[in-house]
Amino acid sequence: MIHSIEEGRKEDGNRSIADKIIKRLHDLEKTVESNYGRWAWELLQNAKDSVADGTRAVNVSIFRKGDEVRFSHNGNHFTEGDIRGLINQISSKEVEEGEKATRVGRFGTGFITTHLLSKIINVKGVVETNNKELFNFEFPLDREGSTTAILAPKIETTWNKFQESTQPTAHVDLNKMSTSFTYFLTTDRQRQTATQGLDEFMRLMPYVLAFIPKIGKVTIYNEDKFIQLERLPNLVDNFIIQITKMEDNVTKILKIAVAEQPGICSVAIEIDTERNTVKELIDIPRLFCDFPLIGTEEFYFPVVVNSFYFNPQTERDGIWLKGDEDKEVILNRAILNAATNCYKTLLTKLSTSSIRELYHAVDTRMPAVNEKFFDKEWYIASIRKPLRNIIETIAIVDTIKHGRCAMKMSDGTTVSFPAGNSSDEANLLWEMANDLEGHPFILPEKESIGMWIKAVDGNYESWYGLSCICVIIEKAENINDLELLLRKKINPFEWLNRLYAHIVSRDVLKGYYYSKIFLNQLGRFRPLFKKDGNQVSPWLKNNEIKDETLLNIYMYSLMCLGGGDARYSILHEKISVSLTVNAYTKQDVATLITNQLKSIEEDDVNTQHAIRLLSQWFEQNKELGKELFPELYRKRAELFMNTITDKENLYKIMKSKTSLASLAEIAEAIENDPDILRLIEQKKIAFIQERNRNEIGEAVESILAETLKDYGFKVEATHVGKDLIISINGRLSYDIEVKST
Repeated sequence: MIHSIEEGRKEDGNRSIADKIIKRLHDLEKTVESNYGRWAWELLQNAKDSVADGTRAVNVSIFRKGDEVRFSHNGNHFTEGDIRGLINQISSKEVEEGEKATRVGRFGTGFITTHLLSKIINVKGVVETNNKELFNFEFPLDREGSTTAILAPKIETTWNKFQESTQPTAHVDLNKMSTSFTYFLTTDRQRQTATQGLDEFMRLMPYVLAFIPKIGKVTIYNEDKFIQLERLPNLVDNFIIQITKMEDNVTKILKIAVAEQPGICSVAIEIDTERNTVKELIDIPRLFCDFPLIGTEEFYFPVVVNSFYFNPQTERDGIWLKGDEDKEVILNRAILNAATNCYKTLLTKLSTSSIRELYHAVDTRMPAVNEKFFDKEWYIASIRKPLRNIIETIAIVDTIKHGRCAMKMSDGTTVSFPAGNSSDEANLLWEMANDLEGHPFILPEKESIGMWIKAVDGNYESWYGLSCICVIIEKAENINDLELLLRKKINPFEWLNRLYAHIVSRDVLKGYYYSKIFLNQLGRFRPLFKKDGNQVSPWLKNNEIKDETLLNIYMYSLMCLGGGDARYSILHEKISVSLTVNAYTKQDVATLITNQLKSIEEDDVNTQHAIRLLSQWFEQNKELGKELFPELYRKRAELFMNTITDKENLYKIMKSKTSLASLAEIAEAIENDPDILRLIEQKKIAFIQERNRNEIGEAVESILAETLKDYGFKVEATHVGKDLIISINGRLSYDIEVKST
């Protein structure tokens, strides 16, 4: 052997290893923000891989105190290949062609990410040689150095320190944490990496325990905080895995709902134990390759998918899905197809359980991933479309009156989701539909609306909107019918104003111009506009008149022409929303009244009533009358006189010596109190009777006086306390009171 060549060969090998390590560490430093938690998963993966070929589970612990982090496990000892892979930074997971893989990775390129915690790692454990000898060891794995010249010699030094540390041992106690990796934090970034990695580890560990029975008990000592997680052996309802979580001496149960296709993949989603609801997948990677593929949080599969056989991308932040001929892509696609079938199984079990808020398990948005590695067309056709078909045909929507329903039921009926551009709009549409008695909608529970809108992402056929509610109004025809639909518990005018306000706020009023949903003053629903060929004209107008007398005059003048009630074409006064620029003003009505009164018969009862009302209005609105009705105001007396048909009595009034002012007062008094006419009649009868009595009395007095004169009496008439004074021969006189009977 030429020793110089051998030494050169070793040096070349170490330089090659150093070059690879430096490049990999450099790349990791550039992507540290997306790799904060990866160190913990790589160490857990290696612990799990150590027992991959056996039947027992591995227990692990992470200890963090100050600037020290130690990861320990009681898995199987190291092999010679593990030690070479660890120091020389090569993967020991490769298998021969055709051999089934049981390890995700073992001290390969993934393990180097743990150097984000520190460049020097103290490694402790037991190694078994090829001839079955066992040795304890403990040595520093030193990766400090930014150049090959610095790092290459350290690789040889590491080998020497490993060899120096080995001590023969008889056996390995599998109950003890005999393997450990200790990291020493020297920078703020390393401390941040440790903190965020532990947070991520604790948050996602329930899924990992659900997916990997090979991991037993996980214990975390984070400064003064103690957490321990352990999977329980028995399933609940044959699909829910229970995990105990002890934290600060308080134990609670975590639940993960799972379904699997053995040997290929499994799917899962967490259940809120206290509320018995599906938990929303917030910041949860959707893809696991036994361990989370950090970066797949926006892959948007409805639940979490795990497969040992996924082919991850280099940074383990996604999977290859583009390339029809690529074997890794073909396998990844097949796994997702299998996961879709598992999802159907899981959703069916959730549907028949008492677990609520299933909308957290139906997210089918397009994955937000790099299109370089993603075939969008394949995903839509092979994954998204089947997922949505599953979601629509399984009973997962809790409704207010129909229990738990499928979005699309076998009889053709569908759940009705309010189509709102915002949660406020959706809530309004839901409330308006629910207010209607006997509505045709199958409404989801109100508190779930926003989540269903988010979950279904607008891709569902049975959304209902304004138009569906408007159809119901058109069938109602009038305000009384609407009030019955609203169960008389809701003010129909307030309900309509909410609807109209929403139509206006959405700027879609024009689309409803010809819908018979707008209330006129007669309480009937009419369209705002009507079409006559290509001619469009207003059907309803806003009322800016605000004068009931003028409206009555207009109404009676219209009736003279057979035109019906003016209120037919005016929006109801209780509609507070401005729905059209068309409006009736006082001038508009004045012009219409003027034109109509010119062309109608004056002896028509409606005409007479209109003119009388107008004459009265003139008295109360002199200046406005001159302005709005210049022609009619000038002729008001003549106009009014022409409405009087009893000319004979009018002549008597005009001949009367009583002033017109007094007659007006009498007329006004009679109008205010019609009983006055009865009193006048009584007075008239009493007057005639009194007059008759006076006439008879005077006649009797006259006859008596004449007769007494014939007998020689002197007779003198008087009206002061007596009727006659008589005397004879100037000596005696008598006062006489005459009574007629």
